[in-house]
Amino acid sequence: MARRLQRLALGDASRHSEDRRVLRITQDMLAMMIGITRQTLALELKAMAQAGAIRIGYRRIEILSMTQLDELAACPGPTDRPGLLRPAAAPCPGASPGG
Repeated sequence: MARRLQRLALGDASRHSEDRRVLRITQDMLAMMIGITRQTLALELKAMAQAGAIRIGYRRIEILSMTQLDELAACPGPTDRPGLLRPAAAPCPGASPGG
């Protein structure tokens, strides 16, 4: 999910010259684009906001930290494929030691 937000933020540089760290999109639309339920999306966005990576607003998602999104993108989440897990030597942010 985090990786998908990064891709949307980096998008087509020719379309917008201003800062693309603010994604103007509804959560319903984003969930539909990704192919998950609105409820699953809301849970993931809430976790990313609590981690300090994004700020959620009305019809917008503001990316506060691309570095934090990079770290979250490497961690498994409900919408991630199992084959994209982070190596054991590099634990996910907020993960307890040993698991």
